[in-house]
Amino acid sequence: MQRYIGEILWCLVLITLAVAALFPLNNIGGGYSGSILTPASFPELITWGIIALTLINLADIFKKSWQLKQASESDTDTAPTFSILPLLTGFLLVAELAVYALLLESAGYILSTTIFIITVITTLSILSGKLTPAGLLYPAIKLVAFSILFSFAVFYLFSLGFELVLPTL
Repeated sequence: MQRYIGEILWCLVLITLAVAALFPLNNIGGGYSGSILTPASFPELITWGIIALTLINLADIFKKSWQLKQASESDTDTAPTFSILPLLTGFLLVAELAVYALLLESAGYILSTTIFIITVITTLSILSGKLTPAGLLYPAIKLVAFSILFSFAVFYLFSLGFELVLPTL
């Protein structure tokens, strides 16, 4: 039976980290006057989203593994496989998130978020094999434009819409 050991391990690590991240969020103080959200609301929503998506991914991995087992029921010599790529991808993304957290206060929300989006999408594109040197200029321009527009949109949504103060330069 073929197993997706690396993917399963990464999902378990990610769920553990996300659950551990929920505990410090309870210590974040109250919101600003007139705000409908507390400062912990957005990180908590993202953390619960990560947990939900990881559980969906884990269920999909088990489903694929079970389907492979059913398809190759007669083949008992298949050894478990281990792929380092999911773990490598996960650890790179966690490292990028840590750098983003360090840059957030000093560089401001817009600049640090723009850099974070560009690095995460580039990392995922390289590791998935979808980034090729030929014709790289146009996708790079689209990525930079998307990152800047997204950063500004979220900044103004939270600053003006939710009246939360985000770090600025």
